[in-house]
Amino acid sequence: MIEIRDVVKSYGSVQALRGVSLTVPRGTAVGLVGPNGAGKSTLLRIVCGLARPDQGNVRVDGSFGCVPEELPLFELLTGREQLHWTASIAGVSTGAGERIDEMTAALELRDVLDRPIASYSTGMRKKLAFVAALVSDPRVLILDEPFEGIDLLGIYTMKDILAQYVAAGRAVLVSSHILPLLEDVCSRFALIHRGTLALEGDRDELAARARELTRGDARGDLESVFLDVVAPDRRSRRFQTIAGIGERV
Repeated sequence: MIEIRDVVKSYGSVQALRGVSLTVPRGTAVGLVGPNGAGKSTLLRIVCGLARPDQGNVRVDGSFGCVPEELPLFELLTGREQLHWTASIAGVSTGAGERIDEMTAALELRDVLDRPIASYSTGMRKKLAFVAALVSDPRVLILDEPFEGIDLLGIYTMKDILAQYVAAGRAVLVSSHILPLLEDVCSRFALIHRGTLALEGDRDELAARARELTRGDARGDLESVFLDVVAPDRRSRRFQTIAGIGERV
């Protein structure tokens, strides 16, 4: 559903992506992780068509919905107007109203739908952008930090919606710094580090590697694997001594 081939992108002298290739097949959610500045948002912007690669190409098979880093919302519109406008430009004339009612009710947005978006909190905006991405029932979803600023119930509901979406044979590419959330949603994971695809694998492959790193510890979580790639010198110690901390009471 998503094919990314040898994508290169630079901003001036800074090379954000260095030949990244990644595939997201049907019925799969791929979690995109990496440190700040690794190139995740740049890659997702290119997949969404919001930026052009310097080299390489991206193919998205079918319609797609997108929640980019900069939320595409019109501050002076109400939430309801935004969603119906989004449906109209996507050419959706049947089923959009029912889908909007169901998702906004599930995400507890109904009471604010007729208020201007300018009055929304960060979490409300993220929820609205999530609904807008799904309103046309696209075959592919590209989500950049969709859980940021969302309350616990909202996160639970979004995860449930995404699980149903993937079970219906759709494809999801989603980034987040919160690994446990990605583990709940995704079956495959890709680590972007310094503009390259440093690691990729499914849940079982990465869990096996994690157990090796933790010497058979059944916990063997993704955090161990990713830290081993990004900062191997810090993987074995959760806390570092920082000069001055604890010296004064």
